Amino acid sequence: MREKSLDSAKKNIDNVDINKDRLGYELYSNGVAIEIVNVWDDSLESETFNETRQLLDDWDMELQNLGDPKPPHFDKVNNVVKSNNHISERFYADESIKEWALLMPSARALYYLTHLGVKNLPSGMPISENMTRFMREMDDGIGIRTRKRVASGLIKRTISGKDDVRCLSLACGAADLMLETLASSGKKSKLMLIDIDDDALSMARSIALDNSLVEGQDYFIDNNNLIHSMIRSDSLVKQIGEGSQDVVEAIGINEYFSLPLAIKFLSNAYRFVKPGGSLITANMLSDRNQMQINKSAIGWPKIYPRSIEQIIEMIQAAGLPLENTKITIPNDGIYAIIEITKVGGSLEDAV
Repeated sequence: MREKSLDSAKKNIDNVDINKDRLGYELYSNGVAIEIVNVWDDSLESETFNETRQLLDDWDMELQNLGDPKPPHFDKVNNVVKSNNHISERFYADESIKEWALLMPSARALYYLTHLGVKNLPSGMPISENMTRFMREMDDGIGIRTRKRVASGLIKRTISGKDDVRCLSLACGAADLMLETLASSGKKSKLMLIDIDDDALSMARSIALDNSLVEGQDYFIDNNNLIHSMIRSDSLVKQIGEGSQDVVEAIGINEYFSLPLAIKFLSNAYRFVKPGGSLITANMLSDRNQMQINKSAIGWPKIYPRSIEQIIEMIQAAGLPLENTKITIPNDGIYAIIEITKVGGSLEDAV
């Protein structure tokens, strides 16, 4: 699906012009709009991209041929990565990649995929050229970055023309998507960041500071367990307020939930959205390339990739309006970014 074209892709490195960058469009019979967009990525300028792609595709095929390869094991107490198949052993031959692996699935691990200019790991160990190459050119790195750029474009479009914007980031991680997007938009905004990981929230504070955003004024932080407050109950909706947010962003969490949990989460997340606002989430696609690299070589903790049909069924089961749903897929084909708007001039009109 990916098209390696500098001229067509490099239109806006920071986000995506959803209208100008469109490659394909399809309207499902149930009203869901599906769009493929051409998204700029750092790997497009890499001289080693084709070589890396061939290597990883070959590794992926070898893993498929193994049938059901055992993924690596991460002993975080003793800081040991145990590779349980020969491809994973090759991937983790690099000491800096081993240290990175022990950060998974935290916001710090993802940060090295979206901020390729970082030179050192938390211990101070220098990041090898080999690690930078894989972070830049493997499909998982590409997909994380293009997901962020598409989501940023959708957020900016949603808040365009609005003043005093209110936004909510659920399972925010380091919150670089929302903090960087809102800072670059120039909008006066109040952003609520919610995560259960204190380290991720500490990273968010640092990123906010880098973007001249002030805690208690521009953004607010809540350490909160979403399983308890958004799935087993709706206490967070009651706390923050139904119909109170222009943007509700949750691009990094939905695929970690099994279907029953995801349905409940999406249903409550949409309740935060005010008329004219949007819920923006995402899910890894089940037909993506290099899936075995993700599962058996890298060993990323368990997620639930879904097909377009399964995503649509999930949204429908959550009681959300399919006719107000748009699914945007970057041309790398790794993630589906889901935008569900709420129409109407009042909350009653939008239900």
